[in-house]
Amino acid sequence: MITDSFRRSVRVAALAVLVASPATADWHTFGMEWKEHIAWLSPILATVVAFIVVYYGTNLIRHDRVRKTAITLFVLAFGFAAVAGTLGALITKVAPVH
Repeated sequence: MITDSFRRSVRVAALAVLVASPATADWHTFGMEWKEHIAWLSPILATVVAFIVVYYGTNLIRHDRVRKTAITLFVLAFGFAAVAGTLGALITKVAPVH
């Protein structure tokens, strides 16, 4: 079918555009690493924060260093998710999934 060949050419074209030039090939590697691998840190970090909150409970107020660590981990979790989501959206914009 015409639409199937068009879809295949769009996917190949998006990858080909990024990988064709040595200057942009690293962007493809970087974007895919974030999107596929580093984004998995988000739920792991959020789970660690949930464990810290459950473990310390109201005593978290007294433990300044643990509280700041939990806040930092939670911000990192959202940051990783935001970067992965943005890269996923950009990749999908270049090569739409049908």
